[in-house]
Parts: sequence; C-alpha cells; structure tokens
Amino acid sequence: MLTTKIIPASADGGIKSFLLMETPVTQGHYESVVGTNPSKFVGDPNLPVETVSWFDAIRFANLLSERDGLTPAYIVDGEDVTPVNGADGWRLPTDEEWGHAAKGGGDYVFAGSDDPHEVGWSSGNSDGKTHPVGLKKPNGYGLYDMSGNVWEWTQDFVLRGGSWNNDPAYARVAYRLRYTPDAANSRLGFRLARSPRHHEGV
Repeated sequence: MLTTKIIPASADGGIKSFLLMETPVTQGHYESVVGTNPSKFVGDPNLPVETVSWFDAIRFANLLSERDGLTPAYIVDGEDVTPVNGADGWRLPTDEEWGHAAKGGGDYVFAGSDDPHEVGWSSGNSDGKTHPVGLKKPNGYGLYDMSGNVWEWTQDFVLRGGSWNNDPAYARVAYRLRYTPDAANSRLGFRLARSPRHHEGV
C-alpha cells in the first residue's frame, strides 16, 4: 500500500508543503505500474526498485499519475522532458525539497539520526545488497531509507541519500551527487512527491 507523508513548508517559506512517499518506490509497486522490474537484487517485492534512470523515474511518475486520475507532471517527447506548471500528478522532488524532507525537522547528520546504521543501509551493514524498505528508524517526518539503501533521483539530476555499497559519509543529508539522467545501476532508485489537494490537510 502506497503511503505518503505531508512535509511541512520550510520556516523561511521557500519550500511549500508537499506530499512525499514514505519509502523509495519498491519493486512490487514499480512492476504493478510499468509491468517490468529492471532491478539487480530481486526476490522480495518490498526491495527498492533500482537500476532506474532519471528518465525511467519520470515515465513511472506519469504512468502512476494517469493510473491515479491525476494530471501528469511532465510532458515527455523522447528525451525532452518539460514540467507541467500546476499539475497535481506525481513528480520527482526538487533537490531542495528532498533535503528539507530528509532533515525531518531536526538537525541530524543523517536522515533521523547521527548514527548512520540506525537509519540506513550502507557499505558498513548492507552485506553487499539492498534491503526491504522501512526496516530502519524513520526520520522526524516519518520517512524511511533517506540515508542509504539506494540513491534517490531528484528533479534536478542530483542524487541524494547514499546507497547500500557506499561509505556512510555519502548518506549524509547534506551530500549531493550529480549524474547524467540516462545513468542506471543497482545503486539508483527514487521516491516521488506531489502537490497536495485541498482535502489532504495541508
């Protein structure tokens, strides 16, 4: 079952309230929408989907929006992607939104703790693979796996959060990694955001 959390606006007003998926998109969720599973690590539908490019994440977002009766957030023409202003559909969070959400209203080094192993999977505890989402401690906004497990694409071609085979230092809330949008490997996943509708309490 898809669960989202309401992320409050930033104190300075620069980031408006938005909804964000509680966990990275899982393989089961991805396959139910797209019909295929590109992941390297398989066997449990609750594993995060990985080996997905930025373009894959954009296509998934539009398909999920259509399935949910929402206005798709992107116009896609080959590799030309144009955001749709005012659309209520699913989209990748911006880099700023992701960072704001990962902090969870606190000031921890990682998303919900100063101890990386308490909140995520990295090279120090992953046994060389991804793990089912939601097993570690959530951050202050109730979000899981924002430090480790899989890197998460943002709308700005920036990856956030570190992964199962990176040193915990890469899972720091403040760390950013820029990739080309066509990159896809077993360290790359994503979660989606969208603007709230009036009845959703924001």
